[in-house]
Amino acid sequence: ALRDGSIRSMDDKVGDYIPEMKGSAYDDVSIRQLLTMTSGVKWNEDYADPKSDVAQFNNHKPEEGVDALVSYMRKLPREVPAGTRWLYSTGETNLVGILVNRATKKPLATYLSEKIWVPAGMEQKATWILSKTGQEISGCCIQAAPRDFARFGQFILNGATVGGKPIVPEGWLEQATTGRVLFSLDNEPDLWSHTHARIHPNPVTYAELVERHIRFATAIKSVAPDAEVTGPANYGFWGFETLQSAPDAAGKGNFLDHWLQQMQAAGTAAGRRLVDDLDLHWYCLLYTSDAADDPPCVYLGGRRIINKNNTSYIY
Repeated sequence: ALRDGSIRSMDDKVGDYIPEMKGSAYDDVSIRQLLTMTSGVKWNEDYADPKSDVAQFNNHKPEEGVDALVSYMRKLPREVPAGTRWLYSTGETNLVGILVNRATKKPLATYLSEKIWVPAGMEQKATWILSKTGQEISGCCIQAAPRDFARFGQFILNGATVGGKPIVPEGWLEQATTGRVLFSLDNEPDLWSHTHARIHPNPVTYAELVERHIRFATAIKSVAPDAEVTGPANYGFWGFETLQSAPDAAGKGNFLDHWLQQMQAAGTAAGRRLVDDLDLHWYCLLYTSDAADDPPCVYLGGRRIINKNNTSYIY
């Protein structure tokens, strides 16, 4: 569906294709997060628990005119921010099927038949169990001949191609079969002496964080070379400037520039990249203020950040 253009981007929101999900915990969930089960939405997959979601959602009585699964899933609460945790959810595999159905405007069985089953030369007809509202249950429930399941496996081994033509976008299988491990080096270290005074009574320093992060990132990459390491998420604008006036800030310049230079040098010396991403966020006013303790920035249409002199302040 992505290759065909029925789905514009993996970063589109679920509600863009399933409008009934708007206003639910899935408002902030992307298709990518839905596919990787990192929505952050609460779900209980315990098959021994009769009150679990996986036990109850098939028996849920939907509102009139609403798909049974959509009716159940849109009532689930958020548990953690989207993209921060993996949690197995049969409900989300089923929701993916509804999304593909809405995007392609075809029943899943028809779309599967057109794209894979017939072109890949499956020998027998297959059946797909439907939900109480007539939607294929996409998290399971295809009945097919064993030889055709083997042919499907061969189809994947051949790079998901039929007659030399790819069915999925370039790089899709690699992404789908590669585990992703994410490590964040630190959270708001510029506030440790305020929030964790008993553990870290003194303000954090440039030197301490650089040494700590080089050591941590090196250890992570040595045991998990493909892990994604994210740099420190500082609390405020001044965290990126001076670590909230760190004792050794004088003469070292902007903290983020200093940190990036040191991490790059350490990576060069180690012969591998130590940091893959940065978490750049801070709490900034939505208006210009002259108060001494206000950060010197405002939002302009959510597109860029500027200082009070209206000059760009982007790293």
